[in-house]
Amino acid sequence: MIERARAGLYRSTEAPQTADQTLFEACAAVPDGVICLTSALAYHRLTTANPSVIGMAIPRDHWRPRVTYPPIRFFEFRPRLMRLGLELKSGPQRQQLRVFSAERAICDAFRLRRIVGKDIALEALQAYLRRRSGRHVDDLLKMARETRVLRLIRPYVEVLT
Repeated sequence: MIERARAGLYRSTEAPQTADQTLFEACAAVPDGVICLTSALAYHRLTTANPSVIGMAIPRDHWRPRVTYPPIRFFEFRPRLMRLGLELKSGPQRQQLRVFSAERAICDAFRLRRIVGKDIALEALQAYLRRRSGRHVDDLLKMARETRVLRLIRPYVEVLT
C-alpha cells in the first residue's frame, strides 16, 4: 500500500504518478528550495531540453542538504530574490511544489546564461512570446527590471514581438 521513494519520503502505491513527480520529491527533500533555471523552464513547457539534474535555488545563507535522490544541482540566490516570482502548486497527497514563474525562469536563464546556455535562454523566450495565452510581456519586462537583466532581454523582446 505504501512504498518508500527515498529516506523519509513515502507515497501510496495507488496514487497516480504525475509527470512532475521528481520535482515534488525534490521540494519535499529540500524544504527551503525552489525549482529554477532549466527545470523551471521545462515545467512551464518553455524548452525542449530535458534536464538530467533538477536545478534548485536555495538561499545563500542556508546549508546545502545532502540529497541522493532525485539528483539536484544547487544554486545560491540572495534571500530577497527567493520570493520574487515564486509560485506554489499543490500536488497529490498534499505535496507542495515551489517553482519560479515562467517570467522569472526566463530572466534567470538570461542572467545565468553561462551556466544554462544562451541557446536555451533564447529558445525559452521565443516559446514564451509565441504563446497565445499565458503571455504577459509587461510582466516579463517588469521581472527583467527586478532581476537586473532588462538591458539584456529588451532587444530580443523588441525583435521577436
